Amino acid sequence: MALLVVSAYANYNADPDSKPAQTVLDEELYDLSVLNASDGSYYLSGTWIGNETKTPLYKSDDLKNWSFIGEILSAKGMLSNPELYQHDGQFYLLVTEREGASLYVSKKPSGKYKRHARLGEGIKNASLFFDDNQAYLVYGGGHIVKLSNDLRQTVGSTEWLHPSFDRPRPASPGWATERAQMLRIGSEAAQIIKENGRYYLLASERITRLNDVMYDILCASSDSLYGPYTERRLAFMHAGSGSVFKAKDGQYYCAFSGQADDKYVIETKKPFIAPAQFIRDNQSMGFTGEFFYEKPPIGNTRNRLPHVEVRDPSICKGPDGWYYQVGTENWVDIEFGKPRIMMRRSKDLWNWEDVGHLVDTDDIGDQFDGQPLRVEKGQRLNMWAPEIQYIQSRDVFMLSVSIPRLPRDPGTLNRGDGTLSQTWIFKGKGPKGPFKNIFDRAAHDGIDGFFFEEDDGRVYYLYGSNYIAEMNDDLTGFKEEFRELKGLHGIEGMSLVKIDGKYLLARADNTGGPGTASYEAIYGVSDNVYGPYKYRGSVPHCGHTTMFAGHDGKWRLTMFGSDSHAPVRHGMGILQFELDQYDRIIVKEDTP
Repeated sequence: MALLVVSAYANYNADPDSKPAQTVLDEELYDLSVLNASDGSYYLSGTWIGNETKTPLYKSDDLKNWSFIGEILSAKGMLSNPELYQHDGQFYLLVTEREGASLYVSKKPSGKYKRHARLGEGIKNASLFFDDNQAYLVYGGGHIVKLSNDLRQTVGSTEWLHPSFDRPRPASPGWATERAQMLRIGSEAAQIIKENGRYYLLASERITRLNDVMYDILCASSDSLYGPYTERRLAFMHAGSGSVFKAKDGQYYCAFSGQADDKYVIETKKPFIAPAQFIRDNQSMGFTGEFFYEKPPIGNTRNRLPHVEVRDPSICKGPDGWYYQVGTENWVDIEFGKPRIMMRRSKDLWNWEDVGHLVDTDDIGDQFDGQPLRVEKGQRLNMWAPEIQYIQSRDVFMLSVSIPRLPRDPGTLNRGDGTLSQTWIFKGKGPKGPFKNIFDRAAHDGIDGFFFEEDDGRVYYLYGSNYIAEMNDDLTGFKEEFRELKGLHGIEGMSLVKIDGKYLLARADNTGGPGTASYEAIYGVSDNVYGPYKYRGSVPHCGHTTMFAGHDGKWRLTMFGSDSHAPVRHGMGILQFELDQYDRIIVKEDTP
């Protein structure tokens, strides 16, 4: 199969008809290794869970049907991380044995294997790499040392392969720890493959992701063996301590088993052999989109707007039986002085039709500081996070939209200033408007507005990560100063609903660092609209969600997939959910 190149932004793009990944062997193994042997067969081994003093071997002709060959190595102590190689007409087995790296050799893949060399003490989960008739021992998160021609000893000094120290690091305070992590590719189980004229260094690490700790494979690449390497990227989710190999048709695969403590991977401890591809203009690697690897209903969430790139999708139910949707799109329609947003509607939440533009008004007014919102003809105006809600007690629709602060100097209008944002609030009699600004300017600085209607008709407005205020009776202003909501971490994108007398608040937050972060919906509950809110958990990949009650009475939330490995990527997924007895969100598949 030809080497593939996909979007430079995504590490994983699920196909619309992706299927659940299936294990290839009903055996509990970790640390998988697959050898593509010259005899036409494939050989698989791994750490045998429950039989760690023995190394098993399996054989296949098609990577799907495997037969047990036997135990190729046994010891009194623990054997782990077996790696199989064929080199110069012989077969080698590199294993972690007695807290070090031991190499065994045989004339056949099935053995008998004899001790060949002890390659290092304190070295675990190592691999071999052959390049231009030179053999290397690779271990840790990227340590490499040459081996003698007979593979019996290391030669020279050990080098450390790492990303360029000259690469800029993020300044976000929330990623302070991850800045240090970006100076390495991983922490263990390093492996190198060479393809596309580049060296790909793959290493495993337990990283913060999905508001938990995941064991993943990360990847960086270089046009030189010794680097420097590119910034590390999440390559194979849930596949830590797995390995990558090339099949007979040129297709690459990742062989791995999900860890027992991974509550999101579709299956634990059983071997997967997953098709892989080169991504990010051949700078990294990742899964193809043929299969999904996280449990349903998260893993098989489908994009409801497959032909539109959209972020921050907001959905509300109207009084007419329709659902109405707005969101941040990859284009902005500008008529001179009139920023506008596209709206869509649906009866079933699956089939959507265009309604038209919103915020098509002459009275958008000034910026929050009183400066005019000057928009030059043809200018691309950034707008994001539009939020729409139908307020039943007033029979009106409320809409908010965030726009960056435009510079005071007219000569720099086309730049925009993304470091300072502001949000406008509009009110309309119907879903098509006309929508009128409730002020003569932006309502406040900050981003991500949200409207919440109480059972008694009181309306609250939330924005940013933690601000809330009650609106006045005619929804043209606020009755009080903004208060801070306490109890939950998060950075933006709030959503608030009331279920069985309890207030359920969701906030968006990144868990992880650059190249590995997931964008989660962090949620908690309170008996008071002003909190404090008690943390209850997170919903994977659902950062900046909108929670809403359907016409059928079922609760739903949206997923747009800001992280590079979400099942929906810059689209609109919808999940059903309910609260269990502990006020934890239980997500369910939303079927037509």
